[in-house]
Amino acid sequence: MSGRPIKVYFNFLNIFFSFAENFNKCYYTALKKGSQGRTIGIKIFLRAEECYFWYNRWKKMRLEEMIFDTHTHLNVEEFAGREEEELALAAEMGVTQMNIVGFDKPTIERALELADEYEQLYATIGWHPTEAGTYTDEVEAYLLEKLKHPKVVALGEIGLDYHWMTASKEVQERVFRRQIQLSKDLNLPFVVHTRDALEDTYEIIKSESVGPRGGIMHSFSGSLEWAEKFVELGMTISFSGVVTFKKATDIQEVARELPLDKILVETDAPYLAPVPKRGRENKTAYTRYVVDFIADLRGMTTEELAAVTTANAERIFGLDSK
Repeated sequence: MSGRPIKVYFNFLNIFFSFAENFNKCYYTALKKGSQGRTIGIKIFLRAEECYFWYNRWKKMRLEEMIFDTHTHLNVEEFAGREEEELALAAEMGVTQMNIVGFDKPTIERALELADEYEQLYATIGWHPTEAGTYTDEVEAYLLEKLKHPKVVALGEIGLDYHWMTASKEVQERVFRRQIQLSKDLNLPFVVHTRDALEDTYEIIKSESVGPRGGIMHSFSGSLEWAEKFVELGMTISFSGVVTFKKATDIQEVARELPLDKILVETDAPYLAPVPKRGRENKTAYTRYVVDFIADLRGMTTEELAAVTTANAERIFGLDSK
C-alpha cells in the first residue's frame, strides 16, 4: 500500500474518533438535561460510549513513548516501594521517559539507582538552594564524582529560594554561581529552581552566561516578559501543573506565546498536581494533563505537543544523538 492511502486512512480515523468523542459528550449532556426521547437517547448514547472506549484505547496507542516528564522526584520517600506502580500508571498515560531530579545526597543516590534500574529514566543531580548552607568542598567533590554517571543528563536543581531562606542570599548566590560554572565545565545543561527571586536569578545567569548546552527554568511561574528575557539568555521554559490552575493566567500566556522549541513539560511530582488532580499527591503520569492543557491553549493536538516537547527534552539532554 502506498503512503497516500495510509495517510487518508488515518485521517479518516481521526475524523471518526473525533466525532465519536464529541457525539458521546453531547448525548451525555442531553440525557442529564431532560427525559424526552430518553429511550432512543440511551441507545445512541451506549453506541457512542462504545466508540469512545475504543477511541481512548486508540489514543493511548498513538501516545506511546511520546511524553517526557523532564522534572520529577520519584526518588523521594513518598514513592518508596511504589516505583513500579508509578511507572506503570505513567506508561498508561503515555508518559514513558522521565528525568529524576536529586537535590541532596539521599535523593541523588536514589535518582542514580533508579536510572540504573530503568532504561527510560534519567537523572539530574545538584545542590538545591535550600541546601546551600551545607555546600562544602567535600560536597562539590561528591557532586563531581556523581555527575560522571552515564545517565546524568543535567546539573540541578540549582538556584535561589528567597521564600524559605534557609541560607543567606550571599551564600545562595555563591553556590548557584559555582554550580553554573561546573555545568559549563562538564558540558551539561543546568536546571534552575527560583522562588521569590526571579530578578536576582536572571542577573546571575546573565553575568555567568549560559553554556552551549543551555539551561532549564524549572516549573516557571513568571510573566511572558520574564520568560522571553530568560529565553534570550539561552534558557528553555518548563511548565508544571501550575499552568493548569485557574488563576495562573500569566503562566498560561507564557505557555501559549513562547516559541515551541523553547518549552518543556514536567510534574515536579509529588508536588504541584495539575487540574483535575490539584490538591492530591502529584504523579509523573499527570504530565499528560499538563500536555493536554498546553496543547489546548495553543490550538494543537495532544500528540503534536507531546512530540515537540519530547524532542526538545531529548535535544537539551543530549539524548537525540544516542
